[in-house]
Formats: sequence, structure tokens, C-alpha cells
Amino acid sequence: MVGQVSYAAQHFEASDWLAPIYTFQEMLVQLTTVFSDCQTTNAAKQLMTRTTSFSGLFEVFGTAASAYVREGQDPGTSTLYNAYNQWSGSADCKTQALNTGLVLTSMLNYQTPDEVFYEQVNFSLLDQLSTA
Repeated sequence: MVGQVSYAAQHFEASDWLAPIYTFQEMLVQLTTVFSDCQTTNAAKQLMTRTTSFSGLFEVFGTAASAYVREGQDPGTSTLYNAYNQWSGSADCKTQALNTGLVLTSMLNYQTPDEVFYEQVNFSLLDQLSTA
């Protein structure tokens, strides 16, 4: 992708002066597809939320603590715990990158549920406070 843009810029011709621009535009369209498929934008938003708010930071610590507790109860089943422990001892960059991705994936939860059930809850705190 980037190589094609570089090639188009290096082999510039006056008769086809828009070729580098078209190639760059095609690369941007492909990147948009990658961002959509990988949900990169959602991950970035979630990372920002978790690092700039107190509640988000609390949730990060809660996620890490739950991974630790899960490892204590059922060893070897926590992806976050395993990837974190294997991260510093990675033999090569590929393994370390994989472990980094596993940690980030486990720490960032940006998937929305298929259904919402809050309308089925009959309890209302406001109703309880108004009768007190």
C-alpha cells in the first residue's frame, strides 16, 4: 500500500500528474476499511475513556484484579494474566507484539451487547426515594 504511493511519487510524469494523488486516495480508502474491520477507532475511544477518567481508571484496575483472581481460581484460563506474564519474557518482537495485543484486547472492552434489558427491570431508585 505505502510502497505503491512511494512508487507513484518517485515515477512522476507530467502526463499523469494525478497518479500519486489517486494512489494515496486509494490507500486512505483501504485504511478506512482496516479501521472499520479492526474497530481501531472504537479501541482508541475506549483507551481515551479509560485513561482520562477516574471511573475508567478504576475499571482498568478492576479488570486487572479480576484476571488475577481468575488465575488463582482456575490457573491458565485468564488470557490477560497469561499475556501479561509472558510479555517481558517474549523471545522475539513478534511474540511480544502478540502479547501486547492480547493485553490491550483484554483490557479494552468496546463491544456493545446485542440486546438491551434495562427496560425489563421493574426497580426504580427514584420511585423508592420518593416513597421514603
